[in-house]
Amino acid sequence: PKGLRCYPPDFWFLNSCEKLAAYFPCEAGCAMVLGDDVPNYVVGEEMDTFRKCLVTERQPTCAASHHGTAPLCPCGGGG
Repeated sequence: PKGLRCYPPDFWFLNSCEKLAAYFPCEAGCAMVLGDDVPNYVVGEEMDTFRKCLVTERQPTCAASHHGTAPLCPCGGGG
């Protein structure tokens, strides 16, 4: 939606297998990984983690992305 921006502090509210499963099918389960583009769902068939939901112990960033994943991003009004 227009006017919304990624709000990094809220990544921690989305960074759980249960939360990802509410938005993605997670057919292959859920895994803990290290990555700035996490939390996400892996859509790249060439990836070892294909169809998994991924969470992390690191602080995700709004700028990070990966061609083989669909991210779950926290958005806010930016003001």
